[in-house]
Amino acid sequence: MPDSSCVIERFQENSLYASSMKTLYGDNIFDKTEKAYDALAESIADGETGNLDVGLLGNSEVNDLELAGAFKSLLYVMWL
Repeated sequence: MPDSSCVIERFQENSLYASSMKTLYGDNIFDKTEKAYDALAESIADGETGNLDVGLLGNSEVNDLELAGAFKSLLYVMWL
């Protein structure tokens, strides 16, 4: 995609994804493109923690923030 605004526009085409982002980051997340783009990048990063992978396998505890990150990463992967 040519730029961040195109990525965010495409993301918002799916109402489930858009509403999930609003739930996670607040109703005004899409007011500023760069803020929304950064939130999407953060979502990907949050889900890529080694602790989360270990926790989901039952070898470690997963905190709420890591679980939210997993959800956000799943949201991103579904969008691709």
